[in-house]
Amino acid sequence: MNFSFESPLAFPRARVFAVLQHELSALVPLLPNIDRVELVREDTHGDGRPYSLHHWYATPGMAPALIRPFVSKAMTQRLDPMLRNLKHLPDAVSRYLADR
Repeated sequence: MNFSFESPLAFPRARVFAVLQHELSALVPLLPNIDRVELVREDTHGDGRPYSLHHWYATPGMAPALIRPFVSKAMTQRLDPMLRNLKHLPDAVSRYLADR
C-alpha cells in the first residue's frame, strides 16, 4: 500500500530532506501524539539513495480513552524505514526550519 500527500514547503528540497533524514527527532515536539523517534540505522543503498530506519513511539494518549487499558506498549511503537502518511510532517518541518 502506498500512502502519499503533497504539501508546499517554503524551504529548499535538499534542506527538508536533510532534516527528515538526520534531525527527525527534533520535530517530535511539533508532531501530535509522538513521544519520541529514535534513529535505528542509517545507510546508503547500492544505488546511492540514503536510507534510514526510525523507531517511532506514540504517546499513551494516542488511543481513545475507552480502549487505552487494552493497548499494549508494543502497539504504540513502529519501526519505519520510510516516511509515509504523516500529514503533520511537512508543517512540522517548515516550523522547525523557520526557527533556524
